[in-house]
Amino acid sequence: IFSSSATSPVIVATVLLGLLSVGGAIAVSIIVTKPLKTIQETIVKIRRGDHEARITTVSNNEYGQISRAFNNLVDEIVVSEDRYRTIIEMSDNIIFEWNFKTNEVFFSNNFNKKFSYRAPSNHFGDSFLLKAKVHPDDLERYRSDLDQLEKGKNFERNEYRIKNIYGDFIWVLIRTATLKDNDGKPVKVVGVMVDIDRGKKSEQQLTERASFDALTELYNRETIENQIDNEISLSEMRKSEMAVLFIDVDDFKHYNDNYSHATGDQVLKFLAKTIKTESEGIGFAGRYGGDEFIVLLRDAETNDPALFAQRVIAKLNEGFDADIGERLTVSVSIGIALIKDNYNTRVEYLIGKADDAMYSVKKSGKSNYAFIN
Repeated sequence: IFSSSATSPVIVATVLLGLLSVGGAIAVSIIVTKPLKTIQETIVKIRRGDHEARITTVSNNEYGQISRAFNNLVDEIVVSEDRYRTIIEMSDNIIFEWNFKTNEVFFSNNFNKKFSYRAPSNHFGDSFLLKAKVHPDDLERYRSDLDQLEKGKNFERNEYRIKNIYGDFIWVLIRTATLKDNDGKPVKVVGVMVDIDRGKKSEQQLTERASFDALTELYNRETIENQIDNEISLSEMRKSEMAVLFIDVDDFKHYNDNYSHATGDQVLKFLAKTIKTESEGIGFAGRYGGDEFIVLLRDAETNDPALFAQRVIAKLNEGFDADIGERLTVSVSIGIALIKDNYNTRVEYLIGKADDAMYSVKKSGKSNYAFIN
């Protein structure tokens, strides 16, 4: 049995230790736990979109310093985001992000100015990337590229026609960058959609101007030769016969000298319209130079070049009402060259043979057609 005098110091020491522990726990709660909880709650608010949320503190200890540094960092991030958002909204370019982990897709707000689609959710299956109304001629390539994108292959400078908010197909350029984790696995794609429709159509117009004759709106000489060269290869694949017709206006100088050059131009336009109409669906026509024209007929076994020449001559003989107040008839000589088995024939040689046949018609009285022997 211990005496009370012996146990008193032990009891006092134990009580003091208990008080110190409780005090320490309270101190830890006040100094560490509560501030950390405050920081955590503030971070959660910011992540939920409350960009005004900040850590409130008046202390000058380490916690106060950390809190002020945190608030300053958030201020800088908010300013940076506002600047970025302003630039995006002022730009015509659309920014998008595809998160592979959540399979969600987000677009910048200016998306609504360009396209009418409204996704019911952020899920990829509902997104514009999957639901975009892509031009039928581009759709297969677009879907294939989208599959490759999910595997980590970026859109470099991919161009597609996509229907816009007004229901018109416009040219869009898409470029992407893939973000990967430490293992090299794709986790996110960030991309930009650029409206290149105006530039693309201007480019097409320039190409068309370079390919077509300004007066008659038919293929020009270079284009008609290239088209015939392509058709020779296709005819070889199809094992079919094709025909080239060389057409020259008889006494064209008569229209220019007796009327005017404007009347001569009307004659050429009338001829061009006639051969374009007659060859539609079975071939194509071009202006070779001056008053010389070329027509190519596919499947010459079915589309008889002799009957074609007869129809053209008959239509031209019917004439047209010229601006001078007279009805003018047009006479032409037509030479015809066929390709059946000799698919190695050069375009220049083929046209030259049709030209020879045309001159044989000129010598024998004009206003007729002839095949090359």
